[in-house]
Amino acid sequence: MPLVKVHVLKSRSLREIDALLDKIHTVIVDSFGVPQRDRYQILHEHEKSHVRFLDTGLDIPRTEKFVVLESSAAVGPKPPREPSTPVSPGSYRFAAKSSLPM
Repeated sequence: MPLVKVHVLKSRSLREIDALLDKIHTVIVDSFGVPQRDRYQILHEHEKSHVRFLDTGLDIPRTEKFVVLESSAAVGPKPPREPSTPVSPGSYRFAAKSSLPM
């Protein structure tokens, strides 16, 4: 049961928000093997003047459509993987290639 908090700037339409949350959920289901109905998401919309996300030397262009994700999960009685096993880098590659509607 991962809880995903999604941070965006105010400016997206309801259709864009729905598409973004749906795509994030698809990535979570496909990457971590959680059931389709196991969906816990919180969307936070921020005023542009209330956030600062600066380039940290990675030379990644920033736009007003950026998305910041926070996720946490509790280990239940039957975890899908060992608790000490880190999340596979492949999960992040999958997310990056999933064409999230930014």
